[in-house]
Amino acid sequence: MDDFVAGAEDDNGVIAINFQLTALMRKYNFPMGKWASNSELLRNIWKVGGLEIKPITQVLGVSWDITRDTLFTDHRDVTNKAHEGPSTKRQLLQATSRSYDPMGLTSPVLITGKLIFQDSWCRGVGWDALLPDDLGTRWSNWVKLLPNILDIHIPRWVGVRGKENCQIHVFCDAFERANGAVLYIRSTHGTGTLVRIVCSKNRLAPLESYPPAFEANSGVDWSTPAALLLQGNGLGHRGSNIVVSGVDWSTPAALLLQGNGLGHRGSNIVVRFNRGFRMDMQ
Repeated sequence: MDDFVAGAEDDNGVIAINFQLTALMRKYNFPMGKWASNSELLRNIWKVGGLEIKPITQVLGVSWDITRDTLFTDHRDVTNKAHEGPSTKRQLLQATSRSYDPMGLTSPVLITGKLIFQDSWCRGVGWDALLPDDLGTRWSNWVKLLPNILDIHIPRWVGVRGKENCQIHVFCDAFERANGAVLYIRSTHGTGTLVRIVCSKNRLAPLESYPPAFEANSGVDWSTPAALLLQGNGLGHRGSNIVVSGVDWSTPAALLLQGNGLGHRGSNIVVRFNRGFRMDMQ
């Protein structure tokens, strides 16, 4: 049976979901197990009932630390496979394909393995032949760095409640080997402001589409997925006031550099995060 995932605004809401779902499934003789929640009050209720609570669990394949209420990526499937036998192109593909990161929270790290595999393909390396020394070294160094991914914990809650004022900011860029985009939500709570990463995505450049053609196409149209994200979280619907505004980030970035003494007239400033837009939910 598939997992059931739901949420509520407060402890009372999640407790109500728990009791209602348990009662419903009991009617049809489906006992519920492996409960997990970031609600300490609900966890205490489960403990009184003798239910074992694990501090780390999985939410649709993504690791969830329920105490810190953060999501993270477990690298061990990749590193364990990478350490099985010599470094070959076959082993490289098997290891990189084991990485599961549907929201792209660690995509800037994981794309390195894909780049190494693409290089091995371009050089015509056989499936079971040892990688050339330079590729083998890059592969070994990358695998050694993967355990650091465990230190990257992304807050599960994106900081949006009901109809609060929020903005979606999307940045995208490309270079000769790959392109990518990342989506953030900026929300205002009273006098405070919260910015949370939601997802990111990248892809390798097709071998026949190196710059300038590839970089020219790097401005991914995120307006549709951004609107779908709003609707999926109950923040957008037909008739709601969603404003999509193009933002040229290159000028403020250059001003920021100059304001911090890092740029001046005549200096060689390259601003790469110059494609973006934002969506205001009012």
